[in-house]
Amino acid sequence: MDYSLLAGQLLNVQANLLQVPAYQQLSKMVRGELFVLNYLATHETAIHPKELSKKMAVSTARITSLLHHMEEKGLIARSSDLSDNRQIFVRLTEKSLALFWLRVRVSMSLTSCWKWEMVVNWLSLALYQASCWSL
Repeated sequence: MDYSLLAGQLLNVQANLLQVPAYQQLSKMVRGELFVLNYLATHETAIHPKELSKKMAVSTARITSLLHHMEEKGLIARSSDLSDNRQIFVRLTEKSLALFWLRVRVSMSLTSCWKWEMVVNWLSLALYQASCWSL
């Protein structure tokens, strides 16, 4: 199968998505928040920020700043480690889990749907609804 046509269609979809205000808001999350959401969603337990720092190959100061902004948005919650009060755990909130699963559904739609315009329209609506959650 020749994937060059599909690759061209995907690039067109991505270019069109950049014009959607709600998608622009979501794409800001790519600066690290999206990685943290994905990482936390794929791990069964809460994790230490130092683990995120190692996985993202960024400083602990950058992780602290990132987590602070995510906590302000209601995307993560921090709690003390009961065995060591100097350490904290990070976990997802219900709001961030909903965003994660929205992204999974969108990704699945993009990879299995041939009507790209329909996907763009659906994604625009879904992201608009997500932005109404006061991100």
